[in-house]
Amino acid sequence: AESEKKRLMQEATLTIETLQDAIVLGEATENEVSMLAAWKKYRVCLSRVSPNVAPKIEWPVLPM
Repeated sequence: AESEKKRLMQEATLTIETLQDAIVLGEATENEVSMLAAWKKYRVCLSRVSPNVAPKIEWPVLPM
Protein backbone atom coordinates (compact mmCIF):
# COMPACT_ATOMS: atom_id res chain seq x y z
CA ALA A 1 0.00 0.00 0.00
CA GLU A 2 2.86 2.36 0.81
CA SER A 3 4.49 1.84 -2.60
CA GLU A 4 1.16 2.33 -4.38
CA LYS A 5 0.58 5.58 -2.49
CA LYS A 6 4.07 6.76 -3.41
CA ARG A 7 3.51 5.89 -7.09
CA LEU A 8 0.17 7.71 -7.17
CA MET A 9 1.66 10.77 -5.43
CA GLN A 10 4.46 10.90 -8.01
CA GLU A 11 1.94 10.70 -10.85
CA ALA A 12 -0.17 13.46 -9.30
CA THR A 13 2.83 15.71 -8.70
CA LEU A 14 4.08 15.30 -12.26
CA THR A 15 0.64 16.07 -13.67
CA ILE A 16 0.24 19.11 -11.41
CA GLU A 17 3.66 20.46 -12.38
CA THR A 18 2.85 20.11 -16.09
CA LEU A 19 -0.51 21.85 -15.70
CA GLN A 20 1.09 24.64 -13.66
CA ASP A 21 3.71 25.11 -16.39
CA ALA A 22 0.96 25.62 -18.97
CA ILE A 23 -0.72 28.21 -16.72
CA VAL A 24 2.51 30.09 -15.97
CA LEU A 25 3.32 30.24 -19.68
CA GLY A 26 -0.16 31.52 -20.45
CA GLU A 27 -0.91 28.53 -22.65
CA ALA A 28 -3.43 26.70 -20.48
CA THR A 29 -6.88 25.90 -21.74
CA GLU A 30 -9.94 26.30 -19.51
CA ASN A 31 -9.98 22.53 -19.12
CA GLU A 32 -6.34 22.51 -17.96
CA VAL A 33 -7.07 25.20 -15.37
CA SER A 34 -9.97 23.19 -13.94
CA MET A 35 -7.94 19.97 -14.10
CA LEU A 36 -5.20 21.60 -12.02
CA ALA A 37 -7.67 22.19 -9.20
CA ALA A 38 -8.99 18.64 -9.49
CA TRP A 39 -5.49 17.13 -9.39
CA LYS A 40 -4.52 19.25 -6.38
CA LYS A 41 -7.65 18.10 -4.54
CA TYR A 42 -6.83 14.50 -5.49
CA ARG A 43 -3.28 14.87 -4.15
CA VAL A 44 -4.59 16.24 -0.84
CA CYS A 45 -7.04 13.33 -0.53
CA LEU A 46 -4.27 10.88 -1.42
CA SER A 47 -1.99 12.37 1.24
CA ARG A 48 -4.63 11.50 3.83
CA VAL A 49 -4.69 7.81 2.90
CA SER A 50 -3.19 5.66 5.62
CA PRO A 51 -1.40 2.55 4.29
CA ASN A 52 -1.77 1.07 7.78
CA VAL A 53 -5.39 0.15 7.08
CA ALA A 54 -4.59 -2.04 4.06
CA PRO A 55 -6.30 -3.85 2.46
CA LYS A 56 -9.32 -1.73 3.43
CA ILE A 57 -8.00 1.40 1.76
CA GLU A 58 -10.45 3.58 -0.12
CA TRP A 59 -8.21 5.18 -2.74
CA PRO A 60 -9.38 8.54 -4.12
CA VAL A 61 -10.62 8.48 -7.70
CA LEU A 62 -8.19 9.81 -10.31
CA PRO A 63 -9.35 13.05 -11.95
CA MET A 64 -10.53 12.68 -15.54
